[in-house]
Amino acid sequence: MMRLIEGAALLICTVTLIQDSRSECLSRYERKFYPANNRALQNHVYQRKTGVSPVVCGRDCSMDVKCASFNYNTSSQTCQLNKESQSTTSQDFITRPQSLYFDGHESTLTFSAHQGSCQELYEDGSLGNGIYTIYPPGMTDGVQVYCDMVTEGGGWTVIQRRQDGSVDFYRNWTEYQSGFGQLSGEFWLGNNALRALTASSAKWQLRVDLEDWDGDMRWAEYGEFSVQGKKYSLRIGYYDDNSTLPDSLIRHNGYNFSTKDQDNDILASTSCAVDFEGAWWYRSCHTSNLNGKYYHQGNVPFGQGIQWKLWKGFYYSFKKCSMKIREVPKDAMN
Repeated sequence: MMRLIEGAALLICTVTLIQDSRSECLSRYERKFYPANNRALQNHVYQRKTGVSPVVCGRDCSMDVKCASFNYNTSSQTCQLNKESQSTTSQDFITRPQSLYFDGHESTLTFSAHQGSCQELYEDGSLGNGIYTIYPPGMTDGVQVYCDMVTEGGGWTVIQRRQDGSVDFYRNWTEYQSGFGQLSGEFWLGNNALRALTASSAKWQLRVDLEDWDGDMRWAEYGEFSVQGKKYSLRIGYYDDNSTLPDSLIRHNGYNFSTKDQDNDILASTSCAVDFEGAWWYRSCHTSNLNGKYYHQGNVPFGQGIQWKLWKGFYYSFKKCSMKIREVPKDAMN
């Protein structure tokens, strides 16, 4: 859905006016900085600035003879100038999520720290909700995701959110493959990213959060979640009986994803995606449909809207919903 292209050097150009008794001339200086993602140099910061871009941070470093490298926090927009670099003080070169480290050594490009999920980011110390870049298997450029670091222990990668109807979810196959919307609002992460994430050797949990029009919020969790194959079939192993939301998803287990232009349900005479204006792992047709049309009220025609049958039935559409996934910690699987 949203990608970060890394590995590009930051070229800083400065122009200095030199004047003597004979003439005036412009002298142009260039300095190239190479980035390492999710890294920082600690214990050698001598100057800090906030609310600046990495280009401004690099400019300030290039114009200061004391500056050997700099850290830039992409979340807080904080610039830190360092009097040393990782090549001279490697023991202070650390992993720091949401930080970019720059210096003049091309080899710095090889030191980027690539976390594969929000769970890995959480374990490395990222404790705040927000947008991060992760690197699932097969996605070398990375993908931007929204991480929920607060709900039930944190480390959740949010894959879908509905909250106000601002984004149309009645989309085609290609759009659901690549993802759409805004990570800070309503969105679908993308089936390609989902398949890449859950293709890892880790086991994944799925959590569904629903809110009705009276403010009642409930959740359901499922184990051994994955999305597989060319048609992005749904795989879930079990329903967590501690959930406050009754199960309406297991019935879709093993079925392929369908959109309005690619009908993969088991009905020959109709298209569930077209009939219910959504995109989902339809069978014949659904007991849940979280990508259905957004209604600004609870009462809806049969099966329409954001559906979860076993809580409110087929004539009710929910106000808010989200889907998020998380790696199961290895010690929890033993």
